[in-house]
Amino acid sequence: MPADVASAPAWIFRYNAPGRLETWTLRYHGDVAAIDVESQTGTIHYLGSATDGASLVLALSAGNARLSLECKHEQRAVGAACGDKKPSKEDVLACYHPDFKEPMPFGPAPGIEYLQSASCTGYHRL
Repeated sequence: MPADVASAPAWIFRYNAPGRLETWTLRYHGDVAAIDVESQTGTIHYLGSATDGASLVLALSAGNARLSLECKHEQRAVGAACGDKKPSKEDVLACYHPDFKEPMPFGPAPGIEYLQSASCTGYHRL
């Protein structure tokens, strides 16, 4: 990973549901981006291009695996804890994957988690 991308601010999204725990860390600088996806099976390092305009468009790869995301700069309600009744508006990169209707909201480190459990389902700050 290029040094300027490695030292760029981290935007983090964690998906935490039964049978699946993944932490996605996005960094970008200029026209280069990287995403690390950490899971129980290890870490996948994606590297590729970033085009920042009306939205941030990412075209990344890790070997033969390809990842394309369109990320919109948005404000979203994010609680201090899962189930927070008074969430605050947070600046996020709402990244849309072509296979999923809902975006992955990346927040500045420490990031945002989507938690799905028996006691709570929702977004909150890590």
